Amino acid sequence: MPEPSRSRLRAILTRRCPRCLEGAVYQKIFKPNAACPECGLVFEREPGYFLGSFYVSYGFGAAVAIPTVIVALYLDLPFLWLFPIVAIWVGLFGPLIVTYSRVVWYHLDHVVDPR
Repeated sequence: MPEPSRSRLRAILTRRCPRCLEGAVYQKIFKPNAACPECGLVFEREPGYFLGSFYVSYGFGAAVAIPTVIVALYLDLPFLWLFPIVAIWVGLFGPLIVTYSRVVWYHLDHVVDPR
C-alpha cells in the first residue's frame, strides 16, 4: 500500500478528489466538476468557500515571481523590466495557479475537516 502522503501528493498533482484520491476535480483543463464523479463529494460547500484558496494562489504566484526577479537581477536587467517580465510569467501561469490553488485548498480543507 502506498504511503498516504505520496498518494495525496499524487492526487494534488493530478488534480484528484481529496476524499477518494481518484475522481477528477476538473472535467477539462479549467472546467471544474460540481462533485467528485467517483465518491460524490461536493466540491463547493458554500458561497465564499474558495476565499481561502487565494492565500494558496498568492504563494504559488510568489513561487513563480521571486525566482524570476532573482534571475533578472542576476542578469543585471534594468529595474523597469522586472514588472513586465513578472507580469508575463504570472499571466502565463495564472490559470494553472488558480486551478492548482483550488485543488490544494480542497485537500487542506479535507485534511483539517473531513466530511
